[in-house]
Amino acid sequence: MSEMEKVIIDVDTGIDDALALIFAIKSGKLDIKGITTVAGNVPARTATLNTLKVLKLLKKEYIPVYEGMTNPLFRDIKFADGVHGLDGLGGTLKDVEVNYEEGIHGVDFIIDTIMKNKKDITIILLGPPTNMAFALKKAPEIAKYIKRIVIMGGAINGIGNETRTAEFNFYTDPESVRVVFESKVPIRMVGLDVTNNAVVYRKDLERFSKEKEVANFAINVLDYCINKCNELFEIENCSLHDPLAVATVIDSSIIKTKKYYVDIETNSELCDGMTVCDFNNILEMKPNVDVAVDGDYEKFLNYFIDIINK
Repeated sequence: MSEMEKVIIDVDTGIDDALALIFAIKSGKLDIKGITTVAGNVPARTATLNTLKVLKLLKKEYIPVYEGMTNPLFRDIKFADGVHGLDGLGGTLKDVEVNYEEGIHGVDFIIDTIMKNKKDITIILLGPPTNMAFALKKAPEIAKYIKRIVIMGGAINGIGNETRTAEFNFYTDPESVRVVFESKVPIRMVGLDVTNNAVVYRKDLERFSKEKEVANFAINVLDYCINKCNELFEIENCSLHDPLAVATVIDSSIIKTKKYYVDIETNSELCDGMTVCDFNNILEMKPNVDVAVDGDYEKFLNYFIDIINK
């Protein structure tokens, strides 16, 4: 049996983060050293409590959770409660009681874990990459010891979901994205170019096992998400952004990637937070990001549902 990949998962736990955590844990393929939380979909403390609720649902409370940054690097934050609900989970776990005991800061946990596991930790960033950027700024030496970063965010095709050109995570903290992109750490970007195709329709909910508590949670939270997406965007599905990013760590054959030099716009009235990809190597810069450009979405959805139903 091959050794499990050691990971830190960084989340702003809303609906797809919760599903990604469940998927990652139930897959049995990842050695999760800890989960860090950040402000994004919801405030950092809400993300922390939601993460603890998910772990309680899974009966995996032993996995440590560390709260991180409460604001982006330089900006104010606008939460995504329009999609995820005020509590981030559409009220589906409102009756689950958890407590968070303040401890080591999420940024310090990232730094310490990397230094104790040199060249052996993959960082999975599912929210705005604020914690990672602060870690790189606080301890620049960690960059050479990170195995790789897998980041859910961005859109190289220029079609956003927060603005006309920007994806939510990248728009929330573009300055932190730039810190990560300039770090020289191996980076895989799993953006809207692929995650918008990793969708669940209402008919797919019938494939989840209603008899199992975790699968039933998935049904409820996805039903909420589909209803919200229909209400806000007039579409009949819900994208599994974060679960797809996790899936690429477990099985890289799910996606196809291309290496490009990628930057982000941080000062534009029209295109703030836009992912800027040098497709034609006009700048003659060495590629810094391995970008997901296509995927086997049927394979992914089948795998996702199978794992949730375990």
